[in-house]
Amino acid sequence: MFPAKPPQTLPEAFFLATAGSAAFPLLRYDAERTSKSALASMRTLALIGTDEAWNLLHTYKQDPRDAIQREYRRLHQFGTKTLFRPSLVPSLQFQDDRQTIECNLYTLETLDYPVLVLSSQVNPTHIQTVKLNHGYYLLDISAIADLPEVRKVTLSDCRALHDFSPLAYLPHLTTVTLPARSELTHLKPLVELPELVDITLTHCDELTDITPLARFSQLRMLALNDCVNLLDLVPLAELSHLHTLSLSNCSQAIDLSVLATLPHFTTLMLSSCKTLQGLPDLTPLANLTAFGFSSCGQLTDLTPLTALKRLQRLNLSWCSQLTDLSILASLPQLSALNLSWCWSLTDITPLTALGQLTALDLSWCGHLTDITPLSRLTRLQHINLSWCDHLTDISVLLSLPELKTVTLHESWQGSSVATALRKRGIALTFTGDTDGLASPGASFDSPGQTLPGKRPL
Repeated sequence: MFPAKPPQTLPEAFFLATAGSAAFPLLRYDAERTSKSALASMRTLALIGTDEAWNLLHTYKQDPRDAIQREYRRLHQFGTKTLFRPSLVPSLQFQDDRQTIECNLYTLETLDYPVLVLSSQVNPTHIQTVKLNHGYYLLDISAIADLPEVRKVTLSDCRALHDFSPLAYLPHLTTVTLPARSELTHLKPLVELPELVDITLTHCDELTDITPLARFSQLRMLALNDCVNLLDLVPLAELSHLHTLSLSNCSQAIDLSVLATLPHFTTLMLSSCKTLQGLPDLTPLANLTAFGFSSCGQLTDLTPLTALKRLQRLNLSWCSQLTDLSILASLPQLSALNLSWCWSLTDITPLTALGQLTALDLSWCGHLTDITPLSRLTRLQHINLSWCDHLTDISVLLSLPELKTVTLHESWQGSSVATALRKRGIALTFTGDTDGLASPGASFDSPGQTLPGKRPL
């Protein structure tokens, strides 16, 4: 006996197809049917394969939805053979010692295959992380519901996906990255997940109201990247456990004072704020320990940083107009500083006041000629000087007693300084004309690590 409702998944399509023409009443075209159900019905008709079934399938051609049109063309051209060829199905695969499933749909022949299926090789109890890369046309992730131990799901490329309800069956889910242009309504199925602590939303161009986020009482980390019309952070006042917030490409001036009411808030990233002329008022955020204002090309005045006496990590990379670092002397606890691609810098003397500094990135500071002030940074352990083209003397590095990793341009590889550093057991990395990779300790991006020597995202 078959179900008395239209199919929703590929397994249901296979099962219902065994009923033959008896299933036709459930498979007729209905403009009100969801994309998920319509796609499953089309596949059922293709699997039945009779002339009458194909005639019914042709009626779906009138549907204006892109996913339906793509599936109609695929079935019309290839029939059902792709439904039976596992190599063309984006099955979940093993990676990282049976803890991660990473499915790179870009490498598959049928990039627009809309249903995710679980490989028979997968032991559901072993999987804690699922990453679905390049799943631009994926419409059905119900297979994820069969992985009860999953903690982290990344769906950033699955832009056609609208049904996130399978995630609600993952009781241990803590981290979710949703596709570009997701709506906050997509988060509703996740509200009852008590362990969800990390949410990333990207390219939510129309997003202006984040009130639904207030439901996630245990949220600790939140990224609202490229949400260019976001104006109000007041709903975040309900997130008493929030400690990290990223607001990349924020083209509007946002009042950050609400963050001061959060007892555990310590990390703020405001990257790629290209239209902002200066730093916002940081006075209410005196408890910040990590702050980033990277890729903000108009920034010249660092005065608001004086309010952050507890700051330990600071990212000002790609602030290409920055010339004056004197304000940094007022940050006595600073331990990690990223000035990569601060192309206009010529004087780093103010850094001598940073006695706690252990990691410094000066890569691509192309106008820097003198680094002798580094001699005062006796606790420095990691430094990136790659692509500082005008440096002629790096001997000051020999005076740093705690140095562990150094990144230099390959032109220094045979120098006497490099030889001396090697003899001390210091790890050296040299960058050439086609790469910019540095030692992991030398480059960073609050709150996490960037690809050293590369532009932060």
